[in-house]
Amino acid sequence: MSFIDVRERGGEMREKLPICKFEEEIVKVGRENPVVVIIGETGSGKSTQLSQILDRHGYTDHGAIAVTQP
Repeated sequence: MSFIDVRERGGEMREKLPICKFEEEIVKVGRENPVVVIIGETGSGKSTQLSQILDRHGYTDHGAIAVTQP
């Protein structure tokens, strides 16, 4: 398991959402680990952008992506 903390960066527009600045790291860590926990503040783009990031990197070529929240 690996953790990626996106809390230290801010932004308002999609391109400036904190999670977007970690796209390459998320993909790299995801390929190296069966479980990845993304930690970030409300509004950091976790729920809205994570599935799009994974889709851009081929994760939907052979399956689906599910993003869950408590």
